[in-house]
Amino acid sequence: MIERVIENWLASVNERQYQLQFCQMLAAEGETVIYVSKHGPAELGKDVITVDSNGTPKCYQLKRGDIDLKGWRGFEGEINQLVEIDPHHPSLPADPPRHESYFVTSGTISDPVLNAISHKNATWAKRGYGPLRCLQKHELVTRFRDAQGKFFPIDPVDLKSFLELYTSSGQAPLEKEKFAEFIEGLLSTVGGSPSNLDVRRAAASSVLIATYALQNQTRENNHWAVFEGWIVTGGAILCLATKSKSPKPYWLYSFELCREQAQLALNTLSDECQERRGQFVQGSPFSDGYVYRVRMTLLCGLLAALRLSPGPDKQGDGWKKTVAFIDDFLLANHAKMQLWGEAAVPCFIMTALGLERRGHHALSERTIVQLVGTICAVNGKKAPAPGLTNPYWSIERSLRLYLGLDPQNREEFLGTSYTLLSLVHMLARRGLKHTLKLLWADLTTVDCATLIFRDSFEWLAWKARTAVLDTRAPNQPEHWNALIEAATSQASANLPENLTAYGSFAAFFLLVYPQRCHPALVKTIDDWSRSAD
Repeated sequence: MIERVIENWLASVNERQYQLQFCQMLAAEGETVIYVSKHGPAELGKDVITVDSNGTPKCYQLKRGDIDLKGWRGFEGEINQLVEIDPHHPSLPADPPRHESYFVTSGTISDPVLNAISHKNATWAKRGYGPLRCLQKHELVTRFRDAQGKFFPIDPVDLKSFLELYTSSGQAPLEKEKFAEFIEGLLSTVGGSPSNLDVRRAAASSVLIATYALQNQTRENNHWAVFEGWIVTGGAILCLATKSKSPKPYWLYSFELCREQAQLALNTLSDECQERRGQFVQGSPFSDGYVYRVRMTLLCGLLAALRLSPGPDKQGDGWKKTVAFIDDFLLANHAKMQLWGEAAVPCFIMTALGLERRGHHALSERTIVQLVGTICAVNGKKAPAPGLTNPYWSIERSLRLYLGLDPQNREEFLGTSYTLLSLVHMLARRGLKHTLKLLWADLTTVDCATLIFRDSFEWLAWKARTAVLDTRAPNQPEHWNALIEAATSQASANLPENLTAYGSFAAFFLLVYPQRCHPALVKTIDDWSRSAD
């Protein structure tokens, strides 16, 4: 069954879509990946370059599907470059050993092509090059399977969860809680005190298995779900690394793959939004009104996070075009955002930071001020029921409650907020003393709830099982110096260094894990955003 899953996945992706997972497989086998192609003209036939344990460079050219003689002739020039041109990279010595060349395809290579390769190998051997080695589907399936090791789910409960995720609709929102518990469950199989090698294998396996579980969302171009899936996987890897105290070399590459895949999903989402030319209605316009503003809230939050987290090509023309589009998008659509519950607050925070990055400071501050006023009005102790749903509630569940589609649910949320204190601290760090003074009477009608984490790794878990919920009413009166001190110092929050070290991932993480909208994490993201270039 594992092999069939891998075969189906390989058949559904192109060479770019399995490239990073192929790199992860090589890393799990002990090779060090030093270069991954962006598929430009300078790649010289080399999609991936690695170094094995003996220091030998290995160069790979990736293709998809079955290769016949006509297809082979179409990229024979790339193969010549792959074999005949030595790789150059800062990680390689000035005079590296002769590199090995591999032609990889997710399908099969026809006999005429194999015969042509044999003849070329004989010719290359006379000139001191080659040989060209081939990796086809059957060998890829075996190696991907072996890379999973003991981590592929075999327990009936875990296997059931995997199959439900694997066969889920690629168009629906990701079931984050189920996905998180599944990935965390896989990583927990390493035990309480895993070795560094166990951490490496577990991290590598989680990336590969997440690829299979997210294949339907990838195929349907459900960029939001793909983004969330990779952030959940990256968070689970950081959780394992924090709990095990494993050094970075054993898990960093797997984590970086998750972060790259998440950012790629946001880049693709931005491209799709640009193609829409302002038309964001889905389905029937008569019924879309119930969710249109929710959609715009998500888009503003996701695109603002992308705006704050540029990739390595941030100086390129493509990135400059993306930045200009996102800036215009936030200006045009921030007023369409809807606070469907406290789970939406991270989207507002990202939008405010995105506006601030562009220089719209007054508009950014107004966004947070209005958000504070809305939370106080809707969740105040004397407000009408039910109030704003807490951050653990999904969009669909919240909308069903507000639209009267869940009449049996009598849960109320009045008098408490999980996100209000983070917003108050944002305003305090910007010196808005007079504004907070005007808001303070309303603020005192809502108690602020925050989690106190006993173990730092639980910051990165979907459920913090040993954390304690601390609920306190705002001080009456509150002294400005005391508020500033609280807003600028979060030393006791027990935030894991593995999260604070990666500002862009922390911003993505907050969007996917709204239940972690804690003053300390928001301050970390706020400081990173305001200090970034």
